[in-house]
Amino acid sequence: MANLGDSYCAFNATCPHEGELLDQGTLWEGVVTCPRHHYQYDALSGKNLYPSNIYPSHARERYAAQLRSLAIYDVRVVEDTIQIKTT
Repeated sequence: MANLGDSYCAFNATCPHEGELLDQGTLWEGVVTCPRHHYQYDALSGKNLYPSNIYPSHARERYAAQLRSLAIYDVRVVEDTIQIKTT
């Protein structure tokens, strides 16, 4: 889970590329960066930002397994409690 300033987000702490733990990575301006291969994901949507943005559109299907999105979870705040829906 991360605090983005005006909202919270929650995501799986394992990079979908090769399973590296993201807790040693960075979160900057809503972008999660894996510490191993520097894959990047949008913390709110989970979308792969890098390297998907460097592959030409016709090659993305070929590399789909490497370009999987980060698993994200629904978050809500009820009074002073942050709730995360993981299923």
